[in-house]
Amino acid sequence: MTPEEPDPVRGDYHIDFATLDRDHDGFISRREAQANPTLAREFDALDTHRSGRPDKAQLEGWMTQ
Repeated sequence: MTPEEPDPVRGDYHIDFATLDRDHDGFISRREAQANPTLAREFDALDTHRSGRPDKAQLEGWMTQ
């Protein structure tokens, strides 16, 4: 694990939802998630609704304030 990668056991993930949501639709698309390698890697697990675009509620544990 590199220093910039979160510890999967602790779940120490931090994203800025507003920055990643480039089209400001309130969701993070798979394409938008590519800006964060860890989020891109975990995308399918986080997309619990299987919509292809997790919302803030699904990513709550990942977000910075």
